[in-house]
Amino acid sequence: YQVDRLNRSAHDLLAFARPKAGKPVPARIHLIVDRVLKMIAGDPKNQGIQVDRRYDPELVHVLVDPEQMEQVFFNILLNACQAMDLKGVITITTGASADDVFVSVRDSGPGIPEEVASRIFEPFFTTRAKGTGLGLAIVHKIIQDHGGSIQAAPPADGGGGTEMVIRLPAEA
Repeated sequence: YQVDRLNRSAHDLLAFARPKAGKPVPARIHLIVDRVLKMIAGDPKNQGIQVDRRYDPELVHVLVDPEQMEQVFFNILLNACQAMDLKGVITITTGASADDVFVSVRDSGPGIPEEVASRIFEPFFTTRAKGTGLGLAIVHKIIQDHGGSIQAAPPADGGGGTEMVIRLPAEA
């Protein structure tokens, strides 16, 4: 157990300190998200998680490094599962404007306190005893390297949980 934890910490630290150079290609963001959802659903402890996909059918491609985006969505979706104590609903919504593409990941957990929300993308900040505090810092860096942004906040409709909104530049 301790060896696995140290190995994960070292891997996270290296990914944060020396992220591999991305190779953006036109990719279907829905397929990337669905691959990650399949991985998460394959873990028996996540059987209490329901997923509500609200994909924009008009959204075709976005220019990203697919492997890095898988890491982004894996970290975000895993955090959502853990925030809900492995039971609840994750709603994934996608859409686009003339300038950007967005992916919203909303969980039905207890929400995130304001003082925590302002720090979650800081390296080594964690609220979990077993966390490294690097997962969301890596996510933030990858999104920034893609020319995008990410925000975490209570859902705009005032409902419970936390909503993470990723915005990426629209493919020109």
